[in-house]
Amino acid sequence: MNDSLLIILIPTILAVIAAVFATYRKPGERLTSGVQHFAAGLVVAAIAEELVPEMTSGHTAYMIAGFLLGVGLMLGLKVFTRNAESDSNGIKGASGAMLLFVVGIDLSVDGLLLGLAAGQGLLKSLGLIVALTLEIGFLVLSTTTTLLSKGISASGTLIKSIGVTLLFPIFGFIGYWFLSGLTGPALVATISFAVAALLYLVVEELLTEAHEVEDTPWVTALFFLGFLVIFII
Repeated sequence: MNDSLLIILIPTILAVIAAVFATYRKPGERLTSGVQHFAAGLVVAAIAEELVPEMTSGHTAYMIAGFLLGVGLMLGLKVFTRNAESDSNGIKGASGAMLLFVVGIDLSVDGLLLGLAAGQGLLKSLGLIVALTLEIGFLVLSTTTTLLSKGISASGTLIKSIGVTLLFPIFGFIGYWFLSGLTGPALVATISFAVAALLYLVVEELLTEAHEVEDTPWVTALFFLGFLVIFII
């Protein structure tokens, strides 16, 4: 197994650590919000530096199709989960299951993207690795704390969080072995799809959750610091 493929395991390990940490010692809200802003800046910069050039390398029609498909999937999931949560109101465990379903989709897309990037040799810098690692870590941390708030036991929460986290390496290996041979229009469409999904996760989930805590100038500044760090790296 080469070094690029081993990189898929780095976010997985840190996400498991985040799940354990959140289960037994939840971090403060202001600190969490600050690091979420920082992670969001990292992801946006990594998209701009490492994925957009590949996305816009030609085959415009496929780029548009892949991007719109990614947007459509994420918006469709949002509508589906909102309706499902409304229908299951009062059913114990239903909202937790729906949360795990959505997080599972997120982690699967992230895994496919990193696996594809590793197979295509797109991991030319630490930017995408660092950005996805933090994004996935905070996604799992948030999922764990939410499950605990729904009254699920610590052991049950940890099992569920680690279980859904394992979707990331599984789809990472799938992306590496089955998508690394993509070229031309298929590659452009796939990267465009992943870019749309990542942007949605950052804007509609990571930053939305971060803004549940009152912003301070230094917390907001961390987004821009994260953006700058990618280009420094």
